[in-house]
Amino acid sequence: MVNAQTSPYYSEQAERLLSWMTHPSYQGEISDAQLRSAVENVIAAPEERDRFRRTFLRRLRLLGFVLETQRGWRVCPPRLLLLPQSASGKQEELAATLSGARTPQLLAQIQCEAERRRLRLETMPLYQAPARVIVRAMRDDLQTLAQEIKIPLIRDAPQQAIKFIPPISRLLATTEPVLLPTSQRFDVFDFDTLLWRPPTDADDKNADLPPVGQARRHGAEENRPTLYYVGTQRGALAATHWGEAVFMAAFLLRRSLCRYDAESGELWTPAYPPEAAARTLCLCSGRPPQGADNQTRERFLRVPPHIAEAVLKRLGQDYPIPSVAPPSAGRIFWLNGR
Repeated sequence: MVNAQTSPYYSEQAERLLSWMTHPSYQGEISDAQLRSAVENVIAAPEERDRFRRTFLRRLRLLGFVLETQRGWRVCPPRLLLLPQSASGKQEELAATLSGARTPQLLAQIQCEAERRRLRLETMPLYQAPARVIVRAMRDDLQTLAQEIKIPLIRDAPQQAIKFIPPISRLLATTEPVLLPTSQRFDVFDFDTLLWRPPTDADDKNADLPPVGQARRHGAEENRPTLYYVGTQRGALAATHWGEAVFMAAFLLRRSLCRYDAESGELWTPAYPPEAAARTLCLCSGRPPQGADNQTRERFLRVPPHIAEAVLKRLGQDYPIPSVAPPSAGRIFWLNGR
C-alpha cells in the first residue's frame, strides 16, 4: 500500500480536485458525474479512479471539507479549526488546521502571513486527501491570523460535532421494522474477525428474519446499492450505513468493539464506523483515520478523553473501556473508501 509520507502523488491529485471544486462555477452542487469526469482527468490508471473517488470523498467529509447534498456535494467555506489542546492547563502553543474550500491563492496568503508574524506553518501530504495544513501559535496570534486572511477560527469543533452523532440506543428504539429483500444474497457480520462472511446453513434457514443482534448486508456484489439490516426482538431494522448496523448489533449483544488509550489519545474502532462519529474523531487531529489488522480496524489519533467518552457512549459502547490489550497495530495503511 502506498504511504503518504513517501509518495505524495495522490495527495497532489486530491489538492488539484479540491481546488477545482472550490472554483466559483462549482460553488453550488457538484454532481457525482462531474466529479467522476474530473477524477478521470487527474488519475491516469482507469482501475484506480473509482477507488480514489470513493476514498477522496470520504476523507473530504470526515475532515470537514464538503457536505453531502441531495444531488451531490458542496464545498464548505474555508475555516481554521482549532485542534484540542493537552489537559496540562499551561499557557502553550495551539494548533489550527485548514479545512473547507482551498485555492493556491489562499495557501499563499496563509504562508505570507505566517512568515510575517513568525508563526509555524506545517504541510503534510495525506494519502488520497488534500495536504494537512497546520498553523501553530498562541491563541491570540491564531485569532489575528484568521482575521487577517478573513476566515473564521472555529473552537471546539469536535465538541460541536458530537451532537450530530445519533445515539445507537435511540436508533434501535425509534426505527420501524421492515421486510428483508428476498431476491438478494446476503452476508453476515462476524464479530470475531470484524469481517462480513457468507451465510451458513443456519443463517439461510432464518433468511426472512435475522436473529437478535445479527447484522446483515444485502446486494454487496450485485451492482446495486448495498442495504444493511439488524435483527432485533421487534423484527429486522434497516440501517443507513455499514458501521451503524454493526454498532446497533453490538449494542444488542453487549459486545465491546473499541479500544482507547488515554495516554496516547489513540482510539480504535472497527472499519468504517458511523460517519458522524468518525468525523468527530478526525476533527481531533485534523487527519483521516489510519487502518490496520487487514483493514478490519481504524485508528483515530489525538482523541481527548472527554471526546472519546462522549463518542463511545453515543455508539452504545462502554466507557471506560474494559481493560483488554489494545489491538496490534500490524501494518499501518490508509483505508480505501467504502
